[in-house]
Amino acid sequence: MKVKVKHVVAVFLILLFMLGIVQPFVPLTMAQPNSLVANQSYWLRLASNAWNYYQPGVGVDSTTGLHNAGLDYPYFTDWDLGVYIQTVIDVTQLGILGTSGAWGSDARFSKILTFLETRQLSSSGVPYVWYQSANGDPYGTDVQIAADAGALLVALNNLRVFRPDLAGTINSIVYNYTNYAPLEQAVQTLTSSPSIYDYYVASGFAGFWPSAFSTLASSILNNIVSAPTLSTYGVTLPISDLTCEPLLLSVFNLAPNSELESLAYQVYLAQDAKYNATGEFVAYSEGNTGLDDPSYVYEWIVRSDGSTWEIDSDTGQTNVGISPIIYFKAAVGLLAMYDTTYTENMVSSIASKLPTPSDGYSDGVDDYGRVDTTTIDKTNGMIIAAALYAIDNPPSPTPTPTPTPTPSSTPTRTPTPAPTPTPIPTVSLVLGSTTGGTINPAANTYYYSVGSQVTISATANSSYLFSYWLLNDGSKIYSSTTTLTMSSSKTALAVFAAIPQATPTPTPQVVLVFSSTTGGTISPSANTYTYAVGYQLTISASASNGYSFSYWLFNDGDTIPTSTITLTLTTSMTALAVFTANPVPTPTPAPGATSLPTPAPTPQPTPIPVVTFAPIPAVALAATPEPTPIPIATPTPTLTPTSSSASDSTTPVPSGSVGSSRMNQLVTWLVLLIIVAILVVECLYVLKVVRSRRRNSAKSAVSSQLSRAYLDHRYSLIRVWVGAAFLHWEMKN
Repeated sequence: MKVKVKHVVAVFLILLFMLGIVQPFVPLTMAQPNSLVANQSYWLRLASNAWNYYQPGVGVDSTTGLHNAGLDYPYFTDWDLGVYIQTVIDVTQLGILGTSGAWGSDARFSKILTFLETRQLSSSGVPYVWYQSANGDPYGTDVQIAADAGALLVALNNLRVFRPDLAGTINSIVYNYTNYAPLEQAVQTLTSSPSIYDYYVASGFAGFWPSAFSTLASSILNNIVSAPTLSTYGVTLPISDLTCEPLLLSVFNLAPNSELESLAYQVYLAQDAKYNATGEFVAYSEGNTGLDDPSYVYEWIVRSDGSTWEIDSDTGQTNVGISPIIYFKAAVGLLAMYDTTYTENMVSSIASKLPTPSDGYSDGVDDYGRVDTTTIDKTNGMIIAAALYAIDNPPSPTPTPTPTPTPSSTPTRTPTPAPTPTPIPTVSLVLGSTTGGTINPAANTYYYSVGSQVTISATANSSYLFSYWLLNDGSKIYSSTTTLTMSSSKTALAVFAAIPQATPTPTPQVVLVFSSTTGGTISPSANTYTYAVGYQLTISASASNGYSFSYWLFNDGDTIPTSTITLTLTTSMTALAVFTANPVPTPTPAPGATSLPTPAPTPQPTPIPVVTFAPIPAVALAATPEPTPIPIATPTPTLTPTSSSASDSTTPVPSGSVGSSRMNQLVTWLVLLIIVAILVVECLYVLKVVRSRRRNSAKSAVSSQLSRAYLDHRYSLIRVWVGAAFLHWEMKN
């Protein structure tokens, strides 16, 4: 009964694992020597452990779906993003990850492509070097280099083949949204490069601009393999820049290439020979050191200057003097390609020292046994790529390297010849198509037994033609229906081309520019019109009130005085409707009427100061009567209409007044002069009386009192005339 319960639990856990709900750590049990590549379950366990790194909340941000370059390092470059895209493709092909669900491959691809479609670029349109996985924003202001772009382009090109339905989005990102022109120019300068890194980068650009970069990538590889050679530990290598990471990525992610595979084999032999001579495992690559300085290194097997087994820092320091690190990703990659006692023992030794890969595998172990516990995307991505390669490409028996004599102090290890591996029972076929047709079987990934015959067919839609089947090795099959022999895993892309449409002969056309002056309307309204040659068009003009239509004016200077005409349009022309204002009639004045000029505003006069005379004490006379005062008429003030401003104020002319305004002015001044003359005479007379009083001061009091009364009377008359003059002045103004 206990056995049955265990079986039920085991089956339940397997189902959860296959559905992608759980990604547990799977203990990596080593099989018998020289049988790992043939053991598919071993590689699936290895890949599943590496895939733990890419779980949401571990190495992938749970909100944005963007990944971290390392655990607790929430940033990434375009090289890192290329690693993530390629890894999602690989685990989907391995069956570890399904396509559906919130974190299936469809959702992950969607998040990545959305980021690439909308991410912030530099002012030149080139991406930045670093971006933040938490929000997708740039981290720093450094602009991207061509190497990072090339790695991303390799992955995007592979995604186009794996998911043809995403090709349009990917093309828009590469060709339209991102400015790769400066980076293309940088890559085009690599024609004489002997670096395996440059070959991988140029191949990425060749995927999208084949005419510009395919030959360049091939020439870089030729520069490497045809370079002068040197011997290290008895193995001949070209004098070029070689290390495992870009070499293995080129084998795993690019189309098969026999020269590349031969180069990879020589690099493997050199590391095997060094192990035989030193007793230390060797898997040279690039990566973190787990040290403060240097924190990141490049381990070179050979350099283009002829040096070998050199370790340089990422800051440019050469031969940094640290113990070489056996990088787990490189060791697993070599095992996937060459299943020997050496590669199996090396992978087993490193795996036994690394921490439990619940969050993915750490980087590696150095020659002294120090564990580099840094956990990054590139390590786990390459392990997954190696697993897919090992399952899809069972190797031929590996030749036994020739033992190299070693110093007496170091024991010599002779590698055991590799046996012929057991064939993998299945291979994969990835089918896809471009826009313009359908394929059978439909676009998807299929698995077949080795040697199976699979018939595929393509049918073009209307307005399209079938062009060819494009296979992963670059070959083309021009028959729409063909049969593939599944000796290895393949990809096949049906390429359709749009049928060129016949261009209709354009109808000759002319342009009419239609307008008018002020004073009326036209039909058609003022605008620019296009008509077929020979078209007859009626145009008309209507004048507004106060205006008259004069004529139509054309660009050749002709005029037509008719407001409505019909034109036969043989050439382009302009037509201007000219309107003129009607003359305004001058009114005839009535007989005898004189137009009154508008008087200018009269400045206000300065008030004349009034002199106040001190009253002379009156003496009461019994028989003298008081003089009767002359009555003074009080003038009625003239009401002046109030206007908006003083300058607009005018004295209204009474109706029926026909006299000349000039005569009125003369009369006014004459009256004023008379009043002033009378005042002057009165004043002179008063002065005379006053002088006489002073001379006759000895006269009787009665005469003095009579003289004083007479003066008071004169003073009163002067006041009357002054008042009259002032009133007349006010009325005049």
